[in-house]
Amino acid sequence: MKRTALRWFRLTAGSALLLLGFVGGFIPVLQGWVFVLAGLGLMAPESRRARRALDWARARVKRDKADVSSTAASREKRTDE
Repeated sequence: MKRTALRWFRLTAGSALLLLGFVGGFIPVLQGWVFVLAGLGLMAPESRRARRALDWARARVKRDKADVSSTAASREKRTDE
């Protein structure tokens, strides 16, 4: 019973955060990506799709972070010359 209640809470709260995140994508004041990631994080233990989406987002952030640091390194190298 307790496990079922926790599962429903995670799925319901995660869905609400996802919805808020998608709405936040269209409203400039609200940062939608924060709510999308939080919703996926809540839903990941219960949903295979949410887990795959969260893994994709993590890989994307890691790749973008590497791109930014390599771009910064190349800029520093050009300014030193």
